[in-house]
Amino acid sequence: MPITKRSDAVTIWWIYFVICKTGRIYTGISPDPHKRFRDHQKQTSANMRMNEPQRLLGAFPVGAYRDAVRMERRIKRMPAELKVAIASACGERLAQKA
Repeated sequence: MPITKRSDAVTIWWIYFVICKTGRIYTGISPDPHKRFRDHQKQTSANMRMNEPQRLLGAFPVGAYRDAVRMERRIKRMPAELKVAIASACGERLAQKA
């Protein structure tokens, strides 16, 4: 039986949704959506300097980075109303992660 080293642990990536002051729904990926939202609030990303983040709407775990990137691309193409519905449905999972 192979020995599993601590460094072999799989990082779980999350899709997260942020509502911006402009009303825009920002979608992103991160292994820690709460930390990433705090980074957005500090306006460390160019996108967030233009779209001031107001609130983390929700997040859900995806798994591997590659899967998260693919799903993020699909979600970013969706209308805002659908993003809000998804974020609302996964808000409970986000609260559990906190």
